Amino acid sequence: MRETKTNAENRARWTGYARKHLVGRTIVSADYLTDDECRDLDWSEAPVVLTLDDGTTLLPMRDDEGNGAGAISGETKAGESLLFPVLRRW
Repeated sequence: MRETKTNAENRARWTGYARKHLVGRTIVSADYLTDDECRDLDWSEAPVVLTLDDGTTLLPMRDDEGNGAGAISGETKAGESLLFPVLRRW
């Protein structure tokens, strides 16, 4: 019988994955998906796409099944709120 992972084990696994692929990288480009790219994904909205210095692209999605574009929120070091919204295509 296969054991299920605890929340802590799952969090540790995905934290390691994120660190492996993101820590030390530099964002070299930030663009929104084009209408054609959105159409290919069957999405009615466009997210911002971040390209890293190693060619990796990051595409915010609504969920881990890719059911739509996702927004990114954040905060600057000075406390300014940031929001990179999804852009509606129609």
